Formats: sequence, C-alpha cells, structure tokens
Amino acid sequence: MIKWCDYHCEYASFAKDEAIDGSGSCQTFQGIWCKKLKQYVFKNAPCAAEKKSKKDQS
Repeated sequence: MIKWCDYHCEYASFAKDEAIDGSGSCQTFQGIWCKKLKQYVFKNAPCAAEKKSKKDQS
C-alpha cells in the first residue's frame, strides 16, 4: 500500500520559510518539511522517506 506525503504523516511539518512557494502561511502550498529526510518534499506525492529506505535496503 502506498503511503502518501501529507500532513497526517508523523514526519510532516509546515514549511518554515514563508516564501517557499509564495503562499506565505497558507497551508495549500506544495512543499512539506519532512523531519525524517530533513528536506522539503512534495505534498500529496508518494512518501519520499519510504522510497528512500526501500532504495537503501537494496
């Protein structure tokens, strides 16, 4: 089952930079801070952390 990157994820955090995509504090932006990967990831995309761990295992 695919895990999706959204605000329900335990590693998801609102973007700290106001100008990451020009939306200010609006929560409709496409960037989510992933605490596990320590980088911005796309909202509503397949989980980048899960993809990375599967890749590291192979």
